[in-house]
Amino acid sequence: MTITSGMIDFACNAVATAARQNAQSVGVDLSNLLSGFVGAVIGAAITGFWADRTARRVQRNDRLHEQRAGARVIVIELVHNQNILVGFRKSGTWESDLVNRSFWESEGANVAEALTPEELVALGVPYLYVQALDAVAATYAANNNSKGMLSAKHERDILDLAVDGCGRAITVLRTYAGFSNAEFARLQNAASQ
Repeated sequence: MTITSGMIDFACNAVATAARQNAQSVGVDLSNLLSGFVGAVIGAAITGFWADRTARRVQRNDRLHEQRAGARVIVIELVHNQNILVGFRKSGTWESDLVNRSFWESEGANVAEALTPEELVALGVPYLYVQALDAVAATYAANNNSKGMLSAKHERDILDLAVDGCGRAITVLRTYAGFSNAEFARLQNAASQ
């Protein structure tokens, strides 16, 4: 069989027609592909934004929950310490082992993030007074002082400041800790027994 120029023209026209049809269908497919790609990118960006916002909100809520829980245990510790200090004031004795700082030491940094500097100072003051009284007691013990702890006015003054400091710290932290009036009354009642 001989190939004629008519056959070549026919084949070229057939290929060109097929190529044009294919290009048109590819154009529609590329348009759909581009549209789908843009939609996917926008969807991923929106999902990423909301996922990030949700994760930040969950982290913030967790942090606030931890701070509030820390504040609650510190309030409990302060109420306990205040009652012990009042007992020391009435009896004129001092026992370092009964006053506690463990919640302040473990939770104080966490709670401090949420407090103003003034609130933080009010919260730390009673612990500083208790530390001062511990130092005075150690001095008495080292000197075998027969008068005993809390016999001098300045020692009783420090004890009074520690009791008052506990009260101020409790006031500052109580609302932040989320104690209702009824809960706080039950807490004070339980701590005083």
